[in-house]
Amino acid sequence: MILLSLTTLSWAAETPPHPKQASALEISATQTRASTHFKRLLHNPETNNAVQTILTMRQDHHGFMWFGGEYGLARYDGHELRRYLYDANNPQALPSNAVWSLAIDKDHTLWLGTNEGLSRYNPNTDSFINYRSDPRFKHSLLAQPIRALSVDGDNRLMIGGESGFAILEADRTALSPLPAAVKKTGR
Repeated sequence: MILLSLTTLSWAAETPPHPKQASALEISATQTRASTHFKRLLHNPETNNAVQTILTMRQDHHGFMWFGGEYGLARYDGHELRRYLYDANNPQALPSNAVWSLAIDKDHTLWLGTNEGLSRYNPNTDSFINYRSDPRFKHSLLAQPIRALSVDGDNRLMIGGESGFAILEADRTALSPLPAAVKKTGR
């Protein structure tokens, strides 16, 4: 069960200042006198249905809000919270409950940085494709916790982990580590 509470905040009904003396925010607030509504998703201790500590969040092109945290991934569609968790018996589940970073590329693909490496959400199967490295190469970036993800203007995925940084090319066929020394530009 997900508990929702609705909190309403209203602007104070004070005498508005003269419009020429008011800031844009004051004019907006006094002219609209609108109420602002917030929905708050609460943790229900009876069902343990929450990510708890949120470490990262993104909104996708469908309007879904994705929340990653210490205890999994959650998708909120405006009505319900869907939780995704690690399952040792399912290779298409999250590879770890610790989701450190999220990124959405120009193809609308959701990428996850977890304690067990890089994952990609597959909306067609509502599952994950987990990128694992060869266990013989323990220092591979994909074998390490991925702490940061970002997409650049060329749709390349920038990956930051405990063992360094890498770029996953836009065609998703090559993973290149960033050079140890970066040439300083400007000033």
